[in-house]
Amino acid sequence: YQCDWSSDVCSSDLNGYNIGLDIDKVIKANENANVSIKKIELEYDQSKQLEATLKYLLDKQGDYNRYIELNDNIKEAQNSDDYQQFNYEKDNIIANFNNGIHNLKLRYKHQAYESEEEVRLLISENEIEQKTTKFRMTSNGVFVEFFPLKLELSSNLRSITIHPLHGQLHLEGTKKFISSKHHDNDLKIMVSEIPFREV
Repeated sequence: YQCDWSSDVCSSDLNGYNIGLDIDKVIKANENANVSIKKIELEYDQSKQLEATLKYLLDKQGDYNRYIELNDNIKEAQNSDDYQQFNYEKDNIIANFNNGIHNLKLRYKHQAYESEEEVRLLISENEIEQKTTKFRMTSNGVFVEFFPLKLELSSNLRSITIHPLHGQLHLEGTKKFISSKHHDNDLKIMVSEIPFREV
């Protein structure tokens, strides 16, 4: 099966509920002096991806020229201090360029997934403090770093979408359950209209 639901809900029991959150409020609830969170809206149009990449490369022309100049300076360095300074500046140019490419890569996704309207969060934490970052172990024993977010559903929940193959019974049951826990008349509860198709 291919669908806009995770593989966990595209299984034989066909259960699944998608929650919609106010992303800006989630970001605000989790940012602090040591944690920075940037919202990234994805670009699915390949021509716009190429245009953004080309613009980035052209904007880096000055850094490239300086990089070539530093290579010559390193060869002609008269002492170790100059040699180290030139290499340090060269390493910074490389790091900044790679960081920019990485940020571009985070924005791009294949056009086939455009209906998802995905938003990604780029989370950075002070490496010295490291108070929020956690680790978990996968089923095959690999340690995976993750960042737990406070969702504060009582104020940030905006919608609940039910698996496309569920019906009225699931919809009414969800509405009754939510009304007993969450008193928000603006909360949208619906069955997904996204096609569930076998490929």
